[in-house]
Amino acid sequence: MNNSTLTPTLQDINVTLLLLGGYQYNITLPSNSPLLLNLLNAVVHRTEKNRNEPPKLFQIPVNGQQQALWFSSDSLVGVITEPPIFIKAQNPAQPPTPKAEIFKIKYWQIDNFLSPEEHQALLDYAIKQEGNYQLTGPATNTPDYPEHRDSLVLYYSPEFADIILNRVRAVFWKALEKLEIPPFPITHIDAQLTAHNQGHYFRLHNDNGSERDETRMLTYVYYFHREPKAFTGGELLLYDTQWQGQYAYSKLENVQTIEPLNNRIIFFYSGLMHEVLPVYCSSQQFADSRFTVNGWVRK
Repeated sequence: MNNSTLTPTLQDINVTLLLLGGYQYNITLPSNSPLLLNLLNAVVHRTEKNRNEPPKLFQIPVNGQQQALWFSSDSLVGVITEPPIFIKAQNPAQPPTPKAEIFKIKYWQIDNFLSPEEHQALLDYAIKQEGNYQLTGPATNTPDYPEHRDSLVLYYSPEFADIILNRVRAVFWKALEKLEIPPFPITHIDAQLTAHNQGHYFRLHNDNGSERDETRMLTYVYYFHREPKAFTGGELLLYDTQWQGQYAYSKLENVQTIEPLNNRIIFFYSGLMHEVLPVYCSSQQFADSRFTVNGWVRK
């Protein structure tokens, strides 16, 4: 029996089964009977939290083998044994407390990432697509974080993504070296086009803290906008980050501010806590937005 030991006295045991609904059934079993062990084990398991085992189905002869009693282990409330059988419960081994792992701020930036022609083509495309962007707030805000994010997003399209993705692939290995990220095979690279205008922001978060996003390893953000620049704010803040198991905590005393300069790309580990400060754009014209192509390299 898992995590339990049974007193080794071999004899017949009168067993009373207590089932949901107040039903009781009496049977006699030898003390070394596998069925008796399974019954006792089922009662022990009802007291354990987070049990992953599915319910067991018991089939027990009653009335001199003339009938069979069927019930699920979930219906077994208790077992009375005469003479008594005592289970010496042993404390299950507790998993070790996950070791805290601290990721220091590391990022790699490349200025003038695209050629002037590529930059202009991307900017023209971003502005022309004004009517096709979606609000990020309704999609990402939750009751716990009702004002988590506010911006506009245009999801993957090769018309804008391929320009960036081809360059990201070309510098991928260099980025891992700069950030001291162990090499990994690429399964996918995401890309989305975002626009931040008056009052838009992105609260403190990381990019791989959920089960859906745990394969994200490398985050990139490419900045571009019209000249002369018509907005202020929108800086990216990176924080030293402590991971404890599956939870990440920002070390707010250690922060790096990155300015969203035109034609600049930033790479950093996806587990780092970061945020985007509010953007102020007095004209509120879409074409004056802080534009980015951002995404994640997945392992």
